[in-house]
Amino acid sequence: MEIDELSRIDLNLLVALNALSEEKSVSKAARRLRITQPAMSKTLQRLRDTLDDPLFVRTAYGLIPTPRTEQLQEPLARILEQVTQLITPENFNPAPLKRHFHLAMMDVISQTFVSSVLSKLQQQAPGVTLTISEWSRESLVQLSHDRLDLAISLLGQQPASISSSPLFDDEVMCFMRKDHPLVGQELSAEKLVQYPHLKLLIEGYNDHTSRMDELFKNLGTERRIALETPHIMTALSALQGSDMLVFAGSCANAFPPVRKNLHAVRLPAFLKVEPIELKMLWHKRNDHDPAHQWFRTLISEEVPKPVQQSAQPMQPAEPQPKAQQSHLSLDGFRKEIVD
Repeated sequence: MEIDELSRIDLNLLVALNALSEEKSVSKAARRLRITQPAMSKTLQRLRDTLDDPLFVRTAYGLIPTPRTEQLQEPLARILEQVTQLITPENFNPAPLKRHFHLAMMDVISQTFVSSVLSKLQQQAPGVTLTISEWSRESLVQLSHDRLDLAISLLGQQPASISSSPLFDDEVMCFMRKDHPLVGQELSAEKLVQYPHLKLLIEGYNDHTSRMDELFKNLGTERRIALETPHIMTALSALQGSDMLVFAGSCANAFPPVRKNLHAVRLPAFLKVEPIELKMLWHKRNDHDPAHQWFRTLISEEVPKPVQQSAQPMQPAEPQPKAQQSHLSLDGFRKEIVD
């Protein structure tokens, strides 16, 4: 076929084929392209007529691509990406942007940076709105199906269809209340297992196995987990009112109620673990989307700021008399955030 003959073909069909190939469902592809399911069914029939191939076979598990479709998937995605770049203006101005971004991340991360991101959005793109969900195993699937725009995760590896960018490396530390008996003491495995522990759960990362549990077992001992929770506010309240200990990333110290009410201690050499790498994840289809690129840049600039600003040498504090301490309730923590 000559290039001029392409004028006889509706190139929107290629966009539809790309969506069908990725979603493997007529209804999901229709939602993604914001058209009705009958319209997408008609488009699929036009694609079959144009390419003289069934393209997909219907099964109980969705659409199965034919060999011809599988052959077309990679070059098709590449061509559509190049066309997007070709027609996209070189300079992107976010001020008039009207767009909703859906993010997923751990509770402790959203608590630390959401105010600075919202402030920056108000300045640069007041028409942009956000939804922030808790990170889960489904987040990668949601990224692939265009139900999630961005995720912040500790995930070591991701599928080939997912792009990533490092945000910062987070040091693992031990947190306890300010008048905890271990404050000011040299930590040892024997002392650490004398007290109950709290596990801050991160789905898909430490909800089944824990590097800390393995380290304690290698030392011939075991810690007792008294509470497991994915919620930073629950963890704060529990630590403030008990002798529990928690191992968590230093980014938690960027959350003002943590910094004010808890004591953070660097881990002794026998418990040292590699820093946790926090990464930003998104689907490759958005690699060259100007609005998405701008939003990723904003996130990469704002998320590390509270961590960097709160970074300070952690010296063991002297134990303080309990009479001088005030044990805040969960309502007290919430009041601090509002104030």
